[in-house]
Amino acid sequence: MNLHSLENQYDNIQDKLIDLYAHFHQNPELSFMEMNTSAKLINELRCLGFEIIDNLGGYSFVGILSNGEGPTLAFRTDMDALPILENTDSAFKSIKKMKDVNGNEQPVMHACGHDLHMSTWVGIAKLMSNNQGNWKGTLVMIAQASEEWGAGARSMIEAGLFKKIPTPSYILAYHNAPNMAAGEIGYKAGAFMSGVKTLELKIKGIGGHGAEPQNTIDPIVMASKLILDFQTIISREIPPTESCVLSIGSIHGGFTHNVIPDEVNLQMTLRFFKSEIADKVIESIKRISNGIAISSGLEASNYPELKIIDTACLPPVENNHEYTLQSVAYLKEIAGVQNVNESEPVMIAEDFSLYSKTTDNIPTTMFWIGNADRDKLKSAHSKGKTLPVLHSPMMYPDYKNCIRHGTVYMSELLIKWFNNLNK
Repeated sequence: MNLHSLENQYDNIQDKLIDLYAHFHQNPELSFMEMNTSAKLINELRCLGFEIIDNLGGYSFVGILSNGEGPTLAFRTDMDALPILENTDSAFKSIKKMKDVNGNEQPVMHACGHDLHMSTWVGIAKLMSNNQGNWKGTLVMIAQASEEWGAGARSMIEAGLFKKIPTPSYILAYHNAPNMAAGEIGYKAGAFMSGVKTLELKIKGIGGHGAEPQNTIDPIVMASKLILDFQTIISREIPPTESCVLSIGSIHGGFTHNVIPDEVNLQMTLRFFKSEIADKVIESIKRISNGIAISSGLEASNYPELKIIDTACLPPVENNHEYTLQSVAYLKEIAGVQNVNESEPVMIAEDFSLYSKTTDNIPTTMFWIGNADRDKLKSAHSKGKTLPVLHSPMMYPDYKNCIRHGTVYMSELLIKWFNNLNK
């Protein structure tokens, strides 16, 4: 089996995969609501002879292709889209709207490229099914819902994912990258994406009339001080050699112009690679918050309350060193040395991280695969600009080349791993 052979086989399924991509792009579904997307993918895999195990946490499911004695390898895709109004000139631009889990109507777009992931995933399933004479073992295709909420992987694991499938020797995934040309691969052994903790801080005060502030303890003033003081946690308390981000994304307090409220609420995101660094930041938030409350004259019962939203917290994505570097060696053979480059860790989070955190200690690797048109990317860089990023309403990938390269590269990689582990 060689890349040229898979490239030729891909030509026979390309139109089908592009049609599939167009369907997913025009029919995106929000997190927890991927009913039709899941059904479409299930049908695709059933037609290829995969055994389906569904209801693995929402609309998540797996397809299993048993092909004789050998190792089990898994490949994961996500399925959900974002509440974003698309602003592209795509021939199959999304104009879809749907109600979210709270009943609010939202525009919906695959602005994170999960439609690319799914189309590639189906392409991999097709090529692996068509080439069963070139590998032996069990292939598990994981289709995960609700990645954007960081909830899908956790739900699958809690629903018994690893009790219902053979334990994989290795789990792979990729994420499309708009800052890389289609056909290019980015990798990082070790820390690949950051962990995240979602924090809510309730700042209490004593409300009253805006014309009589002397009779109040103003939580808006306290919040203003805290927002500024929190910035010094990263710059003055965390070693500059450690990567960490604390951002305040929401501040809410009061409801009219002449009333000082009783409380203000902040919502924050904390990104990190080491849990001890995250713990240090959280302790500093508590210390600084209590200090402001004391200096404002509040009693201990009214000190700020910090809440960690456990369901919105994830560990870092940590690519297994040994398996990742072996995969990189294979990919350099497959795609060419010039197309496989080490990337820097990023401060976005991904619940793919959870698959390696079970008691099974399964090795995992996530790669970047470029989605950008090479000429457009080169032109943008020459002007000191970038192409629209992930989660942008203008994100418009070179989908034909991204799906082609992703399908062929990852299929060949899986075949090499099956043969390696069968030695």
